[in-house]
Amino acid sequence: MSRIRRYWADALGVPESLVDADGQHVIANAGPRANEFAYVLQCGSTCIVSAGPELLEVIRQRVDEGHLVDPVSVESLRKLFRGLSDDIRGPLFQSYAEAVDFRPATEEGVRKLTAEEHGKLEALAAACDPTEWSHSGLSSPGQGVFACFQSRDIVAAARYAMWKPYAASIGMITHPDCRGRGHGKAVVSAAMRDALDRGHLIIFQTLLGNAPSVALAKRLGCQEYGRSYRIILKNKPD
Repeated sequence: MSRIRRYWADALGVPESLVDADGQHVIANAGPRANEFAYVLQCGSTCIVSAGPELLEVIRQRVDEGHLVDPVSVESLRKLFRGLSDDIRGPLFQSYAEAVDFRPATEEGVRKLTAEEHGKLEALAAACDPTEWSHSGLSSPGQGVFACFQSRDIVAAARYAMWKPYAASIGMITHPDCRGRGHGKAVVSAAMRDALDRGHLIIFQTLLGNAPSVALAKRLGCQEYGRSYRIILKNKPD
């Protein structure tokens, strides 16, 4: 658990000891975009709200008034960020894997694309929903793209991006006509294998409501850590 605690401490800008401290904690987000976003992480009995310094007083007051309920929900966050945000993203299923957790899948038909082959992803991108494609992260190849082929066509692809020097985040997508056949699991397995072989911690996040993606992560050995929300702040609070 030590590296995943370190990851969330780094991501939220808090001491590592706070990441698994019981209770509700409102802390300053010192990041460069603190006035644009706020974040909420719930892990067991720990709930951390990370927001810009200008919002701390009002958010802490609302937490004291009982607006942050347990378990956290979009509805309670709307009350907590009333007048500050109309756009709350989540909940996101947050999971992780170390090498000892990994349960690889069959990777038949999967290989890492060369730099010259990245253009082959265009047909897959055209077949997928634009929002899904954007969320997959495959518009940027990160540390390389692992693709599953049927004949000459790519039916699924995955890649990982380094969110921290030690933490690799997985992104993937499967052709809409080829889902439910194990292709997504195969490419994610290949991406995870490569990242783990390099000594990285795996970060796998997806919308909690995306049941197939959550199940895929668990089948490959990812351990559930918690749930998170991203709050898009207004330029001018009400």
